[in-house]
Amino acid sequence: MKILALKRVGFYLTSDIVSKLAPFIILPYIANGLGIVEFGIYSLLLTISLTFSIFIGFNTQNALSIYFFRKKRGWSRLGRGLFNIWLYSFAFLSIASLFFFSLHWVRVTWLSALIAYCTWNFQLLITVLQFKESLLLYAIAQVFRSVVLSLIPASVVYYGHPDAIDAYLIFIYLTLANIIVYIFTIYIFNHVGFFKEKPELRKSIIIWALKFSIPTVLNASSGWARASFDRYILVTLVGTAALGIYSLGFQYGSIVGVVGISISRVSTNILLKCLNNKLIPRLKRVEGSLRIIRGFVLLNFFVLLIFFAFIYFGQTIFFPKAFEHSVWVSYIVGIAFFFQSCASLATPCIQFISKNSFLGFLAIGLSIVSLFLVFFSIKLAAHTGASIAFLFVWVLHAGISLMWVHKFLKIWANTRLSQ
Repeated sequence: MKILALKRVGFYLTSDIVSKLAPFIILPYIANGLGIVEFGIYSLLLTISLTFSIFIGFNTQNALSIYFFRKKRGWSRLGRGLFNIWLYSFAFLSIASLFFFSLHWVRVTWLSALIAYCTWNFQLLITVLQFKESLLLYAIAQVFRSVVLSLIPASVVYYGHPDAIDAYLIFIYLTLANIIVYIFTIYIFNHVGFFKEKPELRKSIIIWALKFSIPTVLNASSGWARASFDRYILVTLVGTAALGIYSLGFQYGSIVGVVGISISRVSTNILLKCLNNKLIPRLKRVEGSLRIIRGFVLLNFFVLLIFFAFIYFGQTIFFPKAFEHSVWVSYIVGIAFFFQSCASLATPCIQFISKNSFLGFLAIGLSIVSLFLVFFSIKLAAHTGASIAFLFVWVLHAGISLMWVHKFLKIWANTRLSQ
């Protein structure tokens, strides 16, 4: 059984990582095709889309995960209910935006929101496929999304006239790619019988899912402040060219984060299964969970070392000459994402033992620290300062999260022993 479980984990992890690394192959091609200034503008458009991804869907797929491991029954009905709620909400917002669609910023906003909505639906699909243990469909979905989101923007650069290609045009085609992935997502949902389920619309359950997700949204907002707000400050204080240099280095550095997310998705299931195993005492479950966290920290560190080698030996290939200053940014940001990956290992444990509010308070505090630090760092050292500030805050986040998850789990175990 253990060997079968390890094979399943390995399959999920491999398919997740391979599919998510594919878009980075075309990154130097798009950066070279757009140039420093347009690539900086393109990164701003992606940042706007990232902003919407925090609020559209409200990270309720995390609540669905906790509901699954606590209740086992009724999770598919809750998933269908969440799907319906966000479908109707997005449809209403889309209709409302039509009255102002002639304004350029409204069009950008709507496209960003559409990308965020499609992304949330795909995350919900991945969660459902994991619960159903549909390994092959999981891999097919990941690879299909990766190929579509990579090839369509790249084909615009390849076939388009150099004078006609700009950041907004690439962003429009990226939205089209997300729509294609959304149609595919609906097809897979239908294939696995997701739409046959009667949606869970009981007020108490839906309110629980939304309330549970509030600290997670605050946590995601904190991540946005650290990963996105620096771009607005950078373009304001230094200029679009500096933003382009920072953005390419940041994109490559985020490879560590992308792999870390895949590791985190696998580790979440393992940690929740361990904590929910009522056949063994709580203390043993806590000790097992802490060992799992330490193991995944080492795995993330191994990923970081591979990333360093990847950048060192491939910098002449992956960084166009105009972006040579992006190399050091990628190293620093890569280290920061290592610490982000370590911090994310603590999140499912904290949520499982109902200490979710801790994530919200931590997020608010670190966001405030980040805003001040980023502003002064960019004034002193431009794009290098932005990357150093990003690293410092994630080191702080990882240290606090890992220290407190150890304390919370020990208290949780001892509380049970004393009863």
